[in-house]
Amino acid sequence: MKKADTDVKEKKSGKKFKKKSKKKKLITLIVFPLVIAVLTGITYICGGFEAIDYFLFYRHRVIDQSVISDGSFPVNFSGGDIITAENISSKVAVLNKNLLTCVSYKGRVLYTENLSFVEPQMVTDGKYGVVFDRGSDGFLIFNAYGIVYRGTVEDGRSIITADVDSKGNVVFSTKSNDAACRVYMIDKYGEIKYIWSCAENYVVSMDIAKDSEKIVCGAIGAYDYEIFTDIYVLDIYSDEVVSQYRAENSACVEVMYVNGGKDKIVLNCTDKRLVFDVNNDGVLDGHPSVTAFKGDIVLMDSDALGNTTVLTGRYNSQGTKELMLYDKDNNIVFSGNVEAEVISVLCAGNKVYCLTENSILTYNKDAEKNTEFSCEAFGEGLVELRGKIRYYSSKSIKNGF
Repeated sequence: MKKADTDVKEKKSGKKFKKKSKKKKLITLIVFPLVIAVLTGITYICGGFEAIDYFLFYRHRVIDQSVISDGSFPVNFSGGDIITAENISSKVAVLNKNLLTCVSYKGRVLYTENLSFVEPQMVTDGKYGVVFDRGSDGFLIFNAYGIVYRGTVEDGRSIITADVDSKGNVVFSTKSNDAACRVYMIDKYGEIKYIWSCAENYVVSMDIAKDSEKIVCGAIGAYDYEIFTDIYVLDIYSDEVVSQYRAENSACVEVMYVNGGKDKIVLNCTDKRLVFDVNNDGVLDGHPSVTAFKGDIVLMDSDALGNTTVLTGRYNSQGTKELMLYDKDNNIVFSGNVEAEVISVLCAGNKVYCLTENSILTYNKDAEKNTEFSCEAFGEGLVELRGKIRYYSSKSIKNGF
């Protein structure tokens, strides 16, 4: 065979080999992600992620003997002193008087941490939470895997309230010697990022913007025997107040950002609800949408989307309460009468859950879809976990629906 013919055949063979090699790579690139996706789906469906999570992070933890569970709900607490339960990273953080417990969405106890606070309070947001001692200076920052930081506030000042964001930054409102109160922010490692003094009013509610650079505060003050609420928008890189608004004759219940601070700010007071538009610099529109409540507030709850549900006592009514759901624009989504004695309410999008002595009532925009779930025991609060509603008493967290 001539050398030229041999070279031609080798070149053709080489081209075929390259084509086959490229084809195999293409098949691998397509098939491998599909296999991973299928295996991931099977693992998720079978609950394998929780088992892997437990094996990697929790299996060596020593669980306090006062917490009793077989790996599913109910989870019982022999101390009988549950204060609250909150969602954190699709798990439940349970605060007792002397204990912090993290429970998986299936009911497996993941870790416990002992506390030594007099009046513990807890706030969570996405991936992080903070437990603080109202009236003293102690606090701890935690996530779904344990304690991130323990400490005391600057100069041992007593804590009025606190808030945390999804990055672990915490903002405190504390008592002050040279002002009515002091607001300051730390990161999850305890490093101070910002300090601001509020001269005359007491900051009772706060929220951190998604960029962790702005803070909105709701502060209560009084003048000439009249109570008022001031909103302050703060920038951690500025010494000046970015924006301010006063709501006359109203006491702040809570203030919060909507859409991480890029959209609106909601101020819920004891008698009304105010919704402010916010520009790119965080400045408030001085003409908020205002809705006055129809009666005295009995219970209130808000979700991260800016929806708020309010249960009020109706004027000139014996025992009947009115349930209202407002959206982020202050529109009424629905309203209705509630005859039962309601212990707790939970706002979740376009639904409202009401806990009574023996049931959980679900209210929707479509009244025909309202439901009732019978509880096994007397409950004191509700928590949403992966789309399911759990209820808790002073002694246990139980299955809902």
